[in-house]
Amino acid sequence: MSQPATRLTRSLLAAHRPGQPCAVLDGAAVGIPRRRPRGYLIARAMGADVVQPAATPPPGQGVAVLQIRGVMTHHEEWSSCGEAANYDEIGTRFVGACNDPGVGSILIDAETPGGDVPGIEETSDTMIAAALACGKPVLGYVGSLCASGGIWLLSRVCAAGIYAHPSARLGSIGVIIGHRTFARQDADQGIDSTLIRSPPGKANPNEDELLDDLGRERLQSLVDETRERFVRDVSQARKLDPAVILSWNGGMFTGAAAVAANLADGLSSLELTIALAASHAGYREAA
Repeated sequence: MSQPATRLTRSLLAAHRPGQPCAVLDGAAVGIPRRRPRGYLIARAMGADVVQPAATPPPGQGVAVLQIRGVMTHHEEWSSCGEAANYDEIGTRFVGACNDPGVGSILIDAETPGGDVPGIEETSDTMIAAALACGKPVLGYVGSLCASGGIWLLSRVCAAGIYAHPSARLGSIGVIIGHRTFARQDADQGIDSTLIRSPPGKANPNEDELLDDLGRERLQSLVDETRERFVRDVSQARKLDPAVILSWNGGMFTGAAAVAANLADGLSSLELTIALAASHAGYREAA
């Protein structure tokens, strides 16, 4: 998790626009391999990609596939480094899937290195409340990377299980914050910065001064406090001893090792995880 927020690009996830028709899409267009369980179609509906049998299913047997791609940010932001999924959009799309009568289960397909601390707990609280209210099972899938805040969110929200590709990497449970100062650069250029404070600790740390003991103590306290909540939530959701999580020292686990560490419930492909989500929704393919 990063703290504080940094400027990043807006999410490339395509949100549903009210009044637009619910078009049937090819699975590859939304990141789902062409070779998927027989009979599935992908339809854009209520801010999510709804996977449903080709034949008209009974109401409520579709699977909403919500993609999270890139660094997660609090609000929609622009930058020059990669794509970003903001918490506002993630929460809105999830609640939309919960309220969609055609959806019977929800699959969060996450590819993220983590993201900002501000917003993640509020968003996951909203998602948990929506899932409990609608009673729909929520699963998670990791195809390549789910680290830091991604693990925080999936652990809390995906009560029906998290599944990973054998080559996927999961972990990096911890919090990090950076401090940059331009004090030496300014001094080299003959620029003096003077801060008049009251009380003396106001605006410490800041980018115009070198990091002192007070500033370092404050930053360390902030990341320690957030890490405690992070570890608590993952330990409760995944039934892990907090001491075990801390012993990982922010490390990552690949595939089977992630399952052994109980950060994932099994190894799978996206299409097979969709089929599992469909079975949770009550759908069964004909023989």
